[in-house]
Amino acid sequence: TAQLDELLLEMHKRMLKPQRGKDEDELFRPMAPLGSFSSRTAVAFRLGLISSDDAEAFDVLRKVRNDCGHAVAPFSLVAEPHLGRLRRFIELTCRDSHRAIGLGGLVCPKSDEEWVVMACMSHIVCLEVTLSKITKVPDGFWVGGKPVDRTVLPTLQPTAAAPGN
Repeated sequence: TAQLDELLLEMHKRMLKPQRGKDEDELFRPMAPLGSFSSRTAVAFRLGLISSDDAEAFDVLRKVRNDCGHAVAPFSLVAEPHLGRLRRFIELTCRDSHRAIGLGGLVCPKSDEEWVVMACMSHIVCLEVTLSKITKVPDGFWVGGKPVDRTVLPTLQPTAAAPGN
């Protein structure tokens, strides 16, 4: 999950204007709006960077990671509820036909463990490809889907109110 989380973080940083000159970005520090894997996943879905199945798959993987990190009793990935969660992760991953063909038809994992590893790798590759297509948002203003030169902003006139308003 750490690599998936890091890729989501980088995607969000590229989609947003630069921070306002502070040392630490207030959006991404712990307990901040985009400071967790779950919030980064939710916003990536809402921005259209990942599919609903990807978001659900990441949530399933996050639950396994959190259970493992907070377990005080012996922890096993081959026992319930984690085995069922990991199988759900694989199922959600394979809903994408390209991943399903790549994993099941070309790679042919032989065990649940190999399926999970290959599914994680396929998500990492997909996020890397998406990240490579995102250009850094410039530090500027946008009006009507187009960048606006800051020097023009004072001359922009508000739109007239509709008659009767």
